[in-house]
Amino acid sequence: MTSRLSGWIEGIAMALLVGLLWAGVSLTWLAIPLGLFLLPTFLEEDENEQGRKGKDNR
Repeated sequence: MTSRLSGWIEGIAMALLVGLLWAGVSLTWLAIPLGLFLLPTFLEEDENEQGRKGKDNR
């Protein structure tokens, strides 16, 4: 009985581990293109802020 229970626990633990790994890989593959798409937007905002600071200092 104990070996059967430990088998279930081991199976559930393996399923959770594989699920977390799969979710991490999936989110990584989603985050890379999204990050590359949004990166120019963030860079433009930084340049605008630097431009404003330069104008304010004059």
